[in-house]
Amino acid sequence: MADVPHFALETLDEVRAAGIEQLLERHYQEIAFYKDIPLEPDWDAYARIEAAGGLRIFTARVAGELIGYCAYLISRNPHYKSSQQAKQDVLFVLPKHRHARFGAHLILFSERALRAEGVQVTYQHSKASEDLDMTALLERLGYELVDTIWAKRLDRS
Repeated sequence: MADVPHFALETLDEVRAAGIEQLLERHYQEIAFYKDIPLEPDWDAYARIEAAGGLRIFTARVAGELIGYCAYLISRNPHYKSSQQAKQDVLFVLPKHRHARFGAHLILFSERALRAEGVQVTYQHSKASEDLDMTALLERLGYELVDTIWAKRLDRS
């Protein structure tokens, strides 16, 4: 029988109990651009954001096992105060489950839930490296290119 995913909106406590730290470490190893900056999530900050209504964590599970997540930071945009918007914080699906488009289904599931609560715009980001670029997927899902993000290390000469 093929893997059948179950998608859900879960709390920070639920995903931590499910072992999200192990998935975050795998995610970090795969995508971190600056590997000398350690992965150290500020769980207290995330808990405060969640308590204030500003965090949504959507999960993908197969046979109860957490195999992916997509977390958003939700807020009113200061430029457009009547517009509630969601910015993807992290998105990850274990590599062995990507062939089944679980990531696309997870994004679509999260969009339906966010739309139902009045989110007007959702933003996704994608890594620039060819093997991690999600441009084609996001275009298929109806996303439009609106920004490009650049980074510069200020702690280096």
